[in-house]
Amino acid sequence: TQWQRASLNPLGPHQSQALPPQPLTGLAHPAVALRVKTSAGLQAHLLWWHQGQNVHQLAVYGPAQDKRFDETVDAFIASVKHKP
Repeated sequence: TQWQRASLNPLGPHQSQALPPQPLTGLAHPAVALRVKTSAGLQAHLLWWHQGQNVHQLAVYGPAQDKRFDETVDAFIASVKHKP
């Protein structure tokens, strides 16, 4: 939770939407997912997960008006292969 707050704080004023847990290849448990839109015109898709004592974060950022942002996020997340 503290890492999540630390990741969001630099974005300034924003609206966030919790998303369904995101499965990642090689993980037993899905990642926590969040979509953010800032008042400065930025959008972000963030994931956090842990394996053992290691905590990981993945973030994709883009302009709020980018109509292909969802496609970009999906392609990037699909390419992630977590190895223990």
